[in-house]
Amino acid sequence: MLKRTNFRLALCLTAAAALPMSACGIDNTPPPYVTAAHIDCAGKPSLAASGSTAQANAMPVFVEAFSKNCPGHTVNYTSNGSGAG
Repeated sequence: MLKRTNFRLALCLTAAAALPMSACGIDNTPPPYVTAAHIDCAGKPSLAASGSTAQANAMPVFVEAFSKNCPGHTVNYTSNGSGAG
């Protein structure tokens, strides 16, 4: 019985260790449609925004594209989650 328990423990630990390694890779290259999008640079030269942590990974791509296409304009995004509301 002890061997079976040790095997299950080893199997669980191996699965738990492998799970984070199987996560999606980090690729911050914007897709082609982002580079072809029309960006209107009107409005204030500096924008501060905050919102969902779900958008935290998408916002740097947006900010980079916006800043690249609108020199002199900046966007500062803070992901503060639902607890801030």
